[in-house]
Amino acid sequence: MASRSSDTKWQGIYLFECESTLHRNFIRLQQENKERSESLRHQQLLQEQQLWEGRSTNADYWPRDRNILSSRRSRGRRKKEQRTQQRHEQEMRRQQEHKQGRHEQEDKRCIEEMDRQRKEEDKHWLAEDEKRRNDHE
Repeated sequence: MASRSSDTKWQGIYLFECESTLHRNFIRLQQENKERSESLRHQQLLQEQQLWEGRSTNADYWPRDRNILSSRRSRGRRKKEQRTQQRHEQEMRRQQEHKQGRHEQEDKRCIEEMDRQRKEEDKHWLAEDEKRRNDHE
């Protein structure tokens, strides 16, 4: 910066005469940090992309991941089998309760029928007894 005109261009940043050196340094460092972070972010994205491409094409290099996936699948299958077994047991209990309820209803119906028949017989015998008394008189 040999000459100080009304504005000076310094590495892509326009500076004015009234700006302090401290402020200029701050702006310069800020721009450098921005460029550095962008390049780091770009590198990380490339590494992640390469990592995922490598995993998908050659799973033999990732035995731990395959083991984890396999154990998750196994655990999922076991849980599914347990749920199926529980549903089956619940259905069996419901059927058993339904059968018991049906037997109880049948028993109740039989008892009611027997009571009705007994009452009819009692009426019949009372009527017979009454008829005999009237005949003897």
